[in-house]
Amino acid sequence: MSIDFNGSTSLLYHATAAGYLVSTRTVLAWCYADTAGELGVGQLFGAEETAAAADYRWVLRYNNSTNLFRLFSNRTTDGIWQVALPLTQWNAFGVSYDGGDVANDPVARNNFAPLTVTEITAPVGAEAASATGYSIGCRSGGANTWNGAIQHVQFFNVVLTAEEMDAALRFPGSIRRGLVSWWPMYHATYIADHVNTAFLPTATALANRDGAPCALGW
Repeated sequence: MSIDFNGSTSLLYHATAAGYLVSTRTVLAWCYADTAGELGVGQLFGAEETAAAADYRWVLRYNNSTNLFRLFSNRTTDGIWQVALPLTQWNAFGVSYDGGDVANDPVARNNFAPLTVTEITAPVGAEAASATGYSIGCRSGGANTWNGAIQHVQFFNVVLTAEEMDAALRFPGSIRRGLVSWWPMYHATYIADHVNTAFLPTATALANRDGAPCALGW
């Protein structure tokens, strides 16, 4: 099984967790979106504490105007990139990004193949030092809820290679280099982080759903 988010009231977040506001990062997740989510901007993962847009440092979410997926990096001028992430199917999705240089673009993969990343807005300035915390499938204030299933979210504080990203998605937990957190999300009450055990998230209105087509993890 996996965890289902209802597109309106589901929450999974931790307001004070540390370790996610880093310049180099990779985020991996198995995800299935029934629709683009609440207000058309369902959020997969973000490093932020409150619902205010200015408080996130970076976030991965759908975009209601084009039904494509957007990647944000909060700066003097926000960096915004876009990739095609299909609805109504399981996606083995991954993004890596080195935010230390504004000339860098994210690298994205889906279902073990590279995605074309389109720059919408070029970033300007250093990445913002936002509040602590993370959120999965929502903003911590309750907005932008994902509509569909999420499983095996993994956060790394390094830029993984394509081979590492694919291996970590096929066998969650198998790649340890830079691994900060791994939320297996086996069912609605299984919200534990298998790596960073100090930061158990707050959960609201989660449900069970059929699981992703991958190994169960070590």
